[in-house]
Amino acid sequence: MPALNYVSQTPQSVSVTYTDIPPAANLVFVNQVSRAQTPAQSGALSSGGDGSAEIPIPDLEKGQYYLLAQMSGNFIAQTVTFYVNT
Repeated sequence: MPALNYVSQTPQSVSVTYTDIPPAANLVFVNQVSRAQTPAQSGALSSGGDGSAEIPIPDLEKGQYYLLAQMSGNFIAQTVTFYVNT
């Protein structure tokens, strides 16, 4: 079963681990309140499989977000909610 786990973050990036991700998956930051999606500037999941990655935080409004792994717009996995304060 695919999984995407939040590990930690800095003001510049979010650290995640992932397992069983299918190839060609992509990541988006999702605003918990507005549901606005911002593509992650990272191809970390494009090869799929298992691993860990540092995902750069794009220019986002302050708020609650989660990272969503998807392929062709279909849900694969997501992290818990985290806060962006920049």
